[in-house]
Amino acid sequence: MADIQLIAANDLLRFIEGEIEKSKDELQDARNNGNAENVAYNGGEIQEARRIKLHIMKTPPSDAVPVVRCKDCKHRGTPYNCPMRTLVMPWQGAGSYEDCTEDDGYCHMGVKKDGGAEDEH
Repeated sequence: MADIQLIAANDLLRFIEGEIEKSKDELQDARNNGNAENVAYNGGEIQEARRIKLHIMKTPPSDAVPVVRCKDCKHRGTPYNCPMRTLVMPWQGAGSYEDCTEDDGYCHMGVKKDGGAEDEH
């Protein structure tokens, strides 16, 4: 199975469109200068960039959702609202709650401390 990596597809598409525009300019310069080799190269480069762009546009988005990391969660450290805490040694009286995840962990109940937008990871 291949590694999955989220990308900023719109940024990539803008970059490719910029490269297509540069290649168009180079193609026009090659035509103006009568350089057949560069005309063929730049024409092929433009077609390939358009194929890549089309492939990116047709690729379905991954099944990803924004998450709130534990370090940014308003429930972090609260014994009853945080599912990522566990009661340690309850048989010895009151016991104590401890985190059972690292700061970069997350769960399905994460809520941003300041009410801001979630991290998109």
